[in-house]
Amino acid sequence: MSTTHNSCDTLNETITKTQIERVVEGRKTFVSMVKELNACLSFCKDMGDSLQVPNDIILKIGYRFFFFGSFSQLINEDEYKIFIKECRAKLKDERKEHKETFGGKKDFDLNSGKIDLHIKYAPFTGHESRLAHYYRHLYTNVRREALYIDNKDISDEIESYSFEGNKCVVVYKNSVKAYSYPQHRIKMVRFAIQSKRAGNIFYYLKAIAESVGLKTEECNNIFANSYG
Repeated sequence: MSTTHNSCDTLNETITKTQIERVVEGRKTFVSMVKELNACLSFCKDMGDSLQVPNDIILKIGYRFFFFGSFSQLINEDEYKIFIKECRAKLKDERKEHKETFGGKKDFDLNSGKIDLHIKYAPFTGHESRLAHYYRHLYTNVRREALYIDNKDISDEIESYSFEGNKCVVVYKNSVKAYSYPQHRIKMVRFAIQSKRAGNIFYYLKAIAESVGLKTEECNNIFANSYG
């Protein structure tokens, strides 16, 4: 009887853990992300206030933790090394507690009160690939048209194009040479999904990337590159 009881407990625990760690899909993904972002910024705000870190730095570092994950070595500011180190440790502790309760704990303590972090996946592990993938899909929906040559979409490769007679003249990026293609090799595709709301989201994400993005030694924005 005891063996059967223990087996049932183990099975129930496994089922519960599986339910908690299942993939979050659809619009619920963004609901969970907003909760996680708010929590991440709140934990960083708590730490930043105690170390007298400016609010704009707290916002930038907090969003980077959310986007790249607290383990990422891309989050590095020489002037605020102690702040970043303390934030890493705090987010690690909160993630551990979240995991130990299988996501059952909803409220986490802050100096100013509590924050809701009731999500069904491990928090603060980063969303770079998810958001970049979403952004690329959003970009294809916002674009008004796409140009195909021999059934290959070259829209992102070209600087400009024009039709002259029965030919399409294409100028590629980083090139001044124009290439002519007969019209039977060309196909234009116009997108049906062109809402103002989709466009607003697209440019909002782009603005975030440009505002809080990290830059490489060549001054390339890592966020913008990930989103593009």
